[in-house]
This record gives sequence, C-alpha cells and structure tokens, in this order.
Amino acid sequence: MGWQVAPNANGSNAVSMVAVTATDASGDAVQYYFRCVSGGAGCSDSGWISSSSYTDSGLSPDTLYSWRVRARDASGNETAESFTASARTDAEQDTTPPNPNPMGWAVVPAAAGETVITMTATTAVDASGSAVQYYFSCVAGGAGCADSGWQNSTSYTASGLQPGTSYSWRVRARDAVGNQTGDSSLASAVTDTVIVNQPPAAPSGLVAEDNGDRATNLWWQDNSNNETGFEVEREDWRGKHSIWRRNSVVAKTGENVNFVDGIGDRGVFRYRVRAVNAYGYSAYSEWVEITITK
Repeated sequence: MGWQVAPNANGSNAVSMVAVTATDASGDAVQYYFRCVSGGAGCSDSGWISSSSYTDSGLSPDTLYSWRVRARDASGNETAESFTASARTDAEQDTTPPNPNPMGWAVVPAAAGETVITMTATTAVDASGSAVQYYFSCVAGGAGCADSGWQNSTSYTASGLQPGTSYSWRVRARDAVGNQTGDSSLASAVTDTVIVNQPPAAPSGLVAEDNGDRATNLWWQDNSNNETGFEVEREDWRGKHSIWRRNSVVAKTGENVNFVDGIGDRGVFRYRVRAVNAYGYSAYSEWVEITITK
C-alpha cells in the first residue's frame, strides 16, 4: 500500500491522512487499516474501515506520530503495509487573554496641570508567562484626545490637552499572541483651568500664635495657584482711645504660607493677609487677634 496524502497535522489534537485507493481484481470492496506505530497520548489504530481517509483525534499537542496503512479484500487477503509516514501535531493554541479580564484601573485618570492627565492600569498577568501590553483609548474629550497605542508600561500620560476640559479613557491589555482583554470601565478627569490676567484668590484660615518671645507665629491656607506672594498686615489696639492703629504691611513674603512677626512689645494685635500677583491683590483674609503678654 501507499499514501495518497501522507499524515499531516489537523490542529493541535488531530492528524489526517489518505491512503492510495486500492482495487481488487474480483471487484470486491476494499477496506483499509491505519496503524499508529508511535506517538504520544491518543495514538490509536483505525480498525478496518471502508474509507481510504482517516483522522486520528485526541492526540497531544506538539507531538510526533507515525502511521502505516494496509488494505484487504472481502476474502481477507491483505496487502503489505506502506512505508512509515509521520506528522507532528500543532503546538497548542493560546486563546486566553491576560488577567484581569476585563481590565481595571490601579489609578484612575487625574489632572496633572492644565494640559496633562495621568493614569495607571492594573498590572495584568498572562497564564503563558508572556509579556503584556496596554492600550489606553481616549473615547471623549477636546483637543489632544488621542490613544496611547500599544505600550509596555501600565502608566500613561496624555499631554497637549485643552485646559478646563473633561477627557474620558478606557484601557485594555493583550498578550504576546494578541489575545485581548475586554475594556475597563470608563474613567474621566478634567484638566485644570488656566487662570490668566486676574488677581489671585484670597487666602483663608489665618492662625496667629504667641511664640513666647514677643513675636507672633502666623500661617494660613493658600487658595490660589497664580499668586507670586503674600502681604501680611498688622494693627495694634490703642485702649486709651479704643481704636485700632494701622501699622500697614509688616511683611511681604514669597509663595510660602507662614511668617514670624517679631513685634518686640506686649499688647493686643490683629493680623490679616492677602495674596498678590502682577495683576493685583486678592481680598484680605479675616482679621485674627492675639494678645502678647510676655
């Protein structure tokens, strides 16, 4: 006997083959017997069958199998076996995407200024041990809304965005053979608003504390992002006349939010603070009183 089509892989778990069509001088029907002579799990003979084609299934992936084939007529007269022919099953296909599936967020998108938003995906793991890549899709937003493309890092920084604008993203992952997870939930962030050509916002929460050396420790809350400094104003109480006497500005600080006023005297004092930039002054904070006794 011989082979019309030698054994060949039919996926990772099967091998197909076709014997030469045999004829008998008597005109009787012919049967075929495909014998698996070597291989791994699932290596099995066909038994006597009428078809000249045979597919052996249930085999192990990426494994070499070998067969011979012979034929017989209705009286049981058998041919000699063919030569041995071999085929290797395909390697098992990886169809499983990385985990988690769908993807998730380790850190949801957040503004990092007026034109930048940063985000971090959950670290994905593939069962095969292959490397994982990430794709951040910008699904809504203004100017600069663009996808990341496939990248190795779990973190992505979107730049060149429009100030004061909402942007929305999803993220997905894939393994080395292209199996992709589902998209994450939608997550959004708003870029910071540009503050230009206007005075800063007023500070608040001014606190005054006697530091025990005829001086006052002051600190306050900065509520602006465009100030260049602060001005601290102090007044002292004139009990004889029951009036506050203005001592005007006692300090011009930088962008720091604390100051020590070395008064050098005892009495009752009050303070307020305001922010300043090239376009003017903020409103003042509330007055805060303090009594220096030592």
